[in-house]
This record gives sequence, C-alpha cells and structure tokens, in this order.
Amino acid sequence: MQPPPQSIEINVAKEAPMQQTMLTGTPQLTGQLQPGVGIPLGMVMEKPPFSWKQFFIGAGVPSLLLLVPLLLVISFEPSYDYNGVTEEVTLSQEQGTNYSGSLLAPQGMIIDYCWVTIPTNSGQYYNCEGTSNSITIWIENWEGDEYQRDKVGNYSSKTGIIEFDDGNDHGESVNFSISFTEPYEEPSSENLHSLAVDITGVMCFIAPLTALVLLIVGFSTAKKALGIGGIVSLVLSPFLAFFALIVTW
Repeated sequence: MQPPPQSIEINVAKEAPMQQTMLTGTPQLTGQLQPGVGIPLGMVMEKPPFSWKQFFIGAGVPSLLLLVPLLLVISFEPSYDYNGVTEEVTLSQEQGTNYSGSLLAPQGMIIDYCWVTIPTNSGQYYNCEGTSNSITIWIENWEGDEYQRDKVGNYSSKTGIIEFDDGNDHGESVNFSISFTEPYEEPSSENLHSLAVDITGVMCFIAPLTALVLLIVGFSTAKKALGIGGIVSLVLSPFLAFFALIVTW
C-alpha cells in the first residue's frame, strides 16, 4: 500500500516595505541633472543682460536718417560772394528838364541796380528796372487811391548814355548812381545742396515713423533695449527736425 501524498509548502517572501527618504535643508544644484529630478523654472532662468547693440540700433538708425542729409545740407551750402562796384554820375542839364550823362560799364560786369538822388515829395519815388545791359527809370506816384507810373529815363551799358527827364527842373545837375556786379555763375554744389534739402524734408517724417516701428518691434519681441532706443529716438526727433528747419532756411 502506497503512502499518502505529502503536502507541498510554498514559502512566499515578503517584500520589504518601501522606505521613504525625507530630504531636509536647501536643495543644491550640481552640474549634472539626475534623471527624473524636476527643477523649478525660476531657478534656471536668468534675466538677459541689457543689449547696448540693440539700444544703439533703436536710437541711432532713425537719428542718422535725419542727421546724414542734414550734414550734407551744411556741407554743400553754396557761397555767394558779392563782387561789385558802384559808380556815381552827375547828369548835367541840357535843355529844360532834360538831363544826360555817360558811363561805361566796367569790363566783365553787368548792371545790378541803380538809384536817382533827388528830393521827392511824399508818395513819389524813382524806381530802376531792367536787365543786365540796360535800365529803365520810372517815377511812381500815388494820388489818393490812384497809382501812376511814368518812364523818366534810361541807361544802356552798350552805349554808356544816361538820359533823365521827369518834367521837373532840378537845377544844373542830378546825381545818378549805378551798381555793377560780376555775372552770376551757379555753384556746382547748388544742385547737391537743393537735393540734400529735399531729402532732409522727407526724412523729417520718415525718421520718427522709423523710431515708432523699432519701438513696437522691440517691446513685442522681448528686445527691451531696442524698444528703449526707439523711445529715445522718438523723443529726439522733434528737436532734430526743428534744427533741420533752421539750417535749411
């Protein structure tokens, strides 16, 4: 007779309970991060340094848009040198109220202006008009609300003859003065000066708009230095524009 089967015992090992480690004190960060360890965001983000490059772009670009053509206006300012002479002629009385004289224009010079030295009544004066080679003398009168203008003389540099007769007896002579000047030659820099003046006028509007754009771009893209530079340039724009207005005038 076979012995009865024996029972089989199964030993189940109990797992050791998980130990929880309590950390005390201030956590320290090392150069290597352990997997699965979280770090607060504020502990790793640093405030970016102020970018002077961005600041000078924001403040300098709009200012240069106005300063560069303004410097060109000053550089190309044409010089107008007046080289003239004034001649005085005594017109002698010929017949009745007719006076005449002669004067040759200096070589290489043209007529600039003239005047007649005669005591006149109130509201009456003499006016010289003409070209570079001849002059017509007019007498102008105001009688109440009426204006009257009459030709009383002329002068031609080609003939050198001066005639004057205003219908009045001024004695034995009348003093006549005429100014001559060298022919005007347009300076070569005058066209460049005019162009620089036009560009400066346009930049008075473009420069502040550029500063405003850089200001908006700077603060909207977290480029604070660029935005601050745009503010500085925007504040300076009215002063630069006023200075440009004075220079161009």
